[in-house]
Amino acid sequence: MIRIHLSQGDLGNVRVSARADLRNELLLGAALVAGRAPAGRLAEWRRGALGGLGRGVLPLTTLCRTLHTLPDFYCGHAETDLTVSDESAAHYADRMLRRRFATPYIMALADGSPVALAALNDAVAAFSAAAIVPWESRIASAVSAAGAEIGGRIARLGVTGALNTLHPAISADHTSVSVGTVSDGDLDLDGRILLIQPTSLAVRPAVCVKHLGHLVVHVPAGRDLRQGRPPRALANLLGPQRAAALVTIAANPAITTGELARELGLSPAAASRQAGVLRESELITTERAGKTVHHAVTALGAAMIGVPGGVPSPSTPS
Repeated sequence: MIRIHLSQGDLGNVRVSARADLRNELLLGAALVAGRAPAGRLAEWRRGALGGLGRGVLPLTTLCRTLHTLPDFYCGHAETDLTVSDESAAHYADRMLRRRFATPYIMALADGSPVALAALNDAVAAFSAAAIVPWESRIASAVSAAGAEIGGRIARLGVTGALNTLHPAISADHTSVSVGTVSDGDLDLDGRILLIQPTSLAVRPAVCVKHLGHLVVHVPAGRDLRQGRPPRALANLLGPQRAAALVTIAANPAITTGELARELGLSPAAASRQAGVLRESELITTERAGKTVHHAVTALGAAMIGVPGGVPSPSTPS
């Protein structure tokens, strides 16, 4: 979990973007292609992307998969093009080496090899042409709609109220914003801009530092923002993570354990434990199809989260 600590007046520095960040869409898309788990609402995009990609994108998809975090190729830079600099590529490759991912390609990238850097930039260009450009209008539409929705929520609910409805893995009060991510850390906003960036190819929230030091929270665009966070009474009864898991399962019928983990920013083992307790409490059911486990809410679980008439309909794909 990333905790963003707020000083006095920092809530006034929250901004919402209605414009797609195509560089991060590309990195998140590469991570989706590199992973084996189904992409849920993004399944159509993933199938189309896979159909247009060749082995030339491997330098990119390998880097997006190995550390279970997004490469910071574009962090700290104001430029809008997709070119990866030798400095940023070497920095990320060096991080991979410290985590004992020492393939010949990663070692060459860390050493600043022009050939390795050229292969990475060729992979970025190929991935963009096959998996981003054909969907660019739909990505832009999903981000624009989500940005407008979030802006309306801020107008109606205030900043903290709106942040608490964005995703089950995001919570906020006047002192901090907590974002459930795989990594753990603390950041101080300290007068900087906190940008809420809807991201079409995101399946869970992410945090990064942009140029000028702005902090950016990426939230999935194209999902049903009405899901929000679990009711306070439910969170008090079940615990925040378990309540968030129940709400997420209710809104995503047949969700897998891996998808649940990504939605909540948990490890697969932690998501499995939360689902196990919910199953033992008869709030969800679980079915196994081969090696994949699917979860669905029961009538009792739906009643506990106050879903009128039963289970909510699944999100519309972006």
